[in-house]
Amino acid sequence: MSADKSSAHQKSQTGREHKKPLVRQLVRWILWAWLVVLVVVSAILIIRTVTFRSRQMLVSVREVSMPMPKEMAERLAESLKFKTSRDGANHIPAQSFYDLHEHLRVSFPRVEKRLVRENIANYSLLYTWRGSSPELPSLILAAHLDVVPADPEGWEVAPFAGVVRDGFVHGRGALDDKVSVVAILEAIEQLLRQGFTPTRTIYLAFGHDEELGGHEGAAAIAEILSARNVRAEATIDEGLVITQGILDGIDQPLALIGVAEKGMMNVELRTHGQGGHSSMPPAETAVGILSKAIVAIQSSPMPASIDGAVAEMFSYVGPEFSFGKKLVMANLWLFGPLVRGALSEKPATDALLRTTIAPTMISGGIKANVLPQEAKATVNFRIKPGETGDDVLNHLQRVISDKRVSLRVLARSDPILKSNSDSRVYKAMVRSIRRLDPEILVAPGLMLAMTDSRHYAEISEDIYRFTALRMGPDDLLRLHGKNERIEVSNYAEVVAYNILLLQELAGDSVSE
Repeated sequence: MSADKSSAHQKSQTGREHKKPLVRQLVRWILWAWLVVLVVVSAILIIRTVTFRSRQMLVSVREVSMPMPKEMAERLAESLKFKTSRDGANHIPAQSFYDLHEHLRVSFPRVEKRLVRENIANYSLLYTWRGSSPELPSLILAAHLDVVPADPEGWEVAPFAGVVRDGFVHGRGALDDKVSVVAILEAIEQLLRQGFTPTRTIYLAFGHDEELGGHEGAAAIAEILSARNVRAEATIDEGLVITQGILDGIDQPLALIGVAEKGMMNVELRTHGQGGHSSMPPAETAVGILSKAIVAIQSSPMPASIDGAVAEMFSYVGPEFSFGKKLVMANLWLFGPLVRGALSEKPATDALLRTTIAPTMISGGIKANVLPQEAKATVNFRIKPGETGDDVLNHLQRVISDKRVSLRVLARSDPILKSNSDSRVYKAMVRSIRRLDPEILVAPGLMLAMTDSRHYAEISEDIYRFTALRMGPDDLLRLHGKNERIEVSNYAEVVAYNILLLQELAGDSVSE
C-alpha cells in the first residue's frame, strides 16, 4: 500500500471513530428526551386522575308522607285500562281519552278542586296550579296520555287489563308514560292534603299525541301558554331513568337527567329507471341505483365525537370508576380515540357519539318480471346536538354522489340547545333523586329519542328529561315492547320523587 493510500485510510478510520461517539450521543439524547416525555405525560395522567374527584351532591335522606303504595298502584293500574293508542288508520280513540280524563278527575279530588283544568285540542289536559308569588318564573311538568299500540299476543298480562299482580302494575303505559301523569297528580294530591301551596305557578302539560310527535297536543298547549306570556324557569318531561347494570364498571344505580335531546329527520331517497321487461335489463335498474345509495350511506357513518352532554356525563360518571377506567376518563385528551372506538362497538353507546342513520322503509317495482320505473326508500336520522338537518343533507349528497338519486325531507326537527346542569332546577332534581336513595349516582345525559318537551323550548329557560323509574337491561326492552310493567315499590319512589321535587322547587331557592 502506498503512503498516500495508507494516509487516506487512516483519515477514514479516524473519521468513523469520531462519528461513532456522536451517533451514540445522539441516540442517548433521543432516549433521554423520550424518557422525559414519558415521565411528564405519566405525571399529567396521574395528577389529572387523582384530582378527578366525585361530583356527587351530598344530601340526607328525607322521609316522604304518602298514601299506601297499594292504593296508589291501583289508581295507576286503572288508568292503564283506557286504550289511548291510535290504530292503523290513525283513528283517535276519543272515548278512551274522555274516560281517562274522568278517571283522573275522580281519583284526585283535591287536584280537581284546587287546580284549574282545561281540555286542549279536545284530548290533552292543561292544569294550572297558581302560586302565592305569581311574578316568579313558573315551572312546567310535562307528560303524555297516549300510548303506543300493543298486540296482546305474547303478553303475560293483557296490555290493557290494568292489574296489580305479583308486586307489579302491569299494562301499556306503566313505563311510557301514564306513569308520569298519574304520579305527578298523586304527588300534588298528597301535597294539597298537607296544606301545601307553591310560591311559583306550576303548569301540568299532558299531551295526547306524543307518540306521533306532539303536533296536536303539546304544540297546542305551548301555543296557549305562549299567548298568555308564560315564561317558565324550566320544563321537566319524561326521558332518562335510573339504570343499573347498564354501564360497565358502575355497580351503583345511575340516574341520568337529559339535558339535551337528539333531533330527528326523515329523508326520502327516490330514483327513476327505464321500464320494460326484465328479460332485457339495463346495466342498472332503479332498484339497483337506490340500493347502491343505501349501501353508500350505511358505509359512511357521520363522524363520532365525545362532546356536549355526553362529555359532561363522563365528567360526572368518570370519577366513580375504578382507578384504571378513571385514569382513562380523566384523560380523554389522550384516550379519546380509544373510548370512542369502544363505545362505537355497541349500537346503544354508538348512538351517543354521532348522528345515527337507519334506512327503515323501501319500495320499488310491481312485478317480478317488470323493470321498476321508480324506487324509493325512507331513511331516519337521529341528529346529534351540535349538528343540523342541513349537515345531514350535505353528508348524504357527498356520500351518495349520484344525481340520479333525489332527496326529499319528509320531517325535520333539529336538536335544541343543551340545558344548564348548574341551574336551580337541575340541582333540585339531583337533590330529590339522592334524597330518595343516596346510593344513586346522578349525571347529565343525552336523550336519544324525542319528547314533547321540545314544543316548550320557546317558553322555557331550560328543559330536563327524567323519570325516577328504576330500569335494568331487561326492563328497557319493555318500553314499546311486550310485558310493560313497573314494580309497586318503584312507583312509590316515582311519586315520592315528585313530592320532593315540588317541595324543592316551590320557593325561590332550594335548601342545601
